[in-house]
Amino acid sequence: MRRVVLDTNVYLSAILFGGPPEAILHLARGRALLFVVSAPILAELTRVLRTKFDWTAAQAREAVQEIRSLAVVVRPRERFRVIAADEPDNRVLECAVVGSVQAIVTGDLHHLRPLESFRGIPILTPREFLEHLRSTSTSD
Repeated sequence: MRRVVLDTNVYLSAILFGGPPEAILHLARGRALLFVVSAPILAELTRVLRTKFDWTAAQAREAVQEIRSLAVVVRPRERFRVIAADEPDNRVLECAVVGSVQAIVTGDLHHLRPLESFRGIPILTPREFLEHLRSTSTSD
């Protein structure tokens, strides 16, 4: 099973807007993917749902609980300071390294995506990730 870290913005898009991020969520629900998350990523997801989208605590808790059910929660041992402009993006990198993932998926075109990869882990948009999955599944 492929292990993948999603940036908070991908979870938000999957939950709220659909499109390729929702397709990734659907793959995890079908057990074709395993999400790797950390407490800081889940906390950021909760915070953004509550503050930017006015979700109740119960609504945010339910969404986060579903993500947890599709994921393994890791505790990063290293702290990175790679992205100074958006400190929470460093939590995604930390999670990816400790979680031994095959990809980092982000909609952040300003901070994470320009790195292209981190410690050998490709950093892809949701659309690129789905295309990558299609191309590797047809060549298996």
